[in-house]
Amino acid sequence: MKFGQFSIAEADGLVLAHTLKLPERQFCKGHILQAADLLQIKAAGLSDVTGVRMEDDDAGEDEAAWMLSQSIPAEHLRFSDAKTGRVNVYATVKGVFAVEKAVVDQFNAIDQAITFACVADHSRVNSGDMVATFKIIPLAVSRKQLGKACALLCREALRSPAISATCCQPDCNGTAPIEVLRYGQNSAHS
Repeated sequence: MKFGQFSIAEADGLVLAHTLKLPERQFCKGHILQAADLLQIKAAGLSDVTGVRMEDDDAGEDEAAWMLSQSIPAEHLRFSDAKTGRVNVYATVKGVFAVEKAVVDQFNAIDQAITFACVADHSRVNSGDMVATFKIIPLAVSRKQLGKACALLCREALRSPAISATCCQPDCNGTAPIEVLRYGQNSAHS
């Protein structure tokens, strides 16, 4: 990805790096500029815009965040739509969230553009609580690095449930494994 200032003449197909407010219109961050957009921008008196020129190996931020979210089992989870490079993950059950810190650290070390954040290990969660988020920091990320991150999540999902929790509802008999979020193999609840 090539980030920088681009003249209006060379901005066709450019991904906007920031929201651009014009007198009659607003273009949101991440918008892909088309010829008609550029005429409006030029008419507003601007001669250049800040954005990103995607390269062949790049995945856009929303596509990348969506791909990451699809790399973990979705049982007892709800994923938001990808927006501004983010997919939020919500619990669909009441329980205890569990996460393997070493796997999260390994995931976050793949590329500084790819991040995963979550609530603390063994946090109590209710149905509807946001428990995690996938975020692509810039407007695009290398497909090679994205592939490594997706592969790690898939590999961990095969080793043990990628997501697990303990049921805390009164109708459960003791503890029942409910897949909500566990990365790694050393699970007390898997």
